[in-house]
Amino acid sequence: IGNVPLDLVTKVWAQVAGQDIFTNLKSKTHIGRPKWDEIFNQLISGENASTANDVNVFFCGPNTMGEAIRNHCTTYRFRFYEEKF
Repeated sequence: IGNVPLDLVTKVWAQVAGQDIFTNLKSKTHIGRPKWDEIFNQLISGENASTANDVNVFFCGPNTMGEAIRNHCTTYRFRFYEEKF
């Protein structure tokens, strides 16, 4: 079943309250791992598309996530910059 019950509750809450159940913002919280291919494809397709040379990705966060994003940047030929604290 995965996140189906949680997703249902958050959708109903958003419709009733007009805001996200977790953040109280109008934008929806997305549960689970990001769909990096979809996100990266949006950057290089459509009417506001960028070329790979125009995209710089700046990252600060967990190593595992950084590795995943770095791999996608390599695939899409985006520039990847990382800062560690």
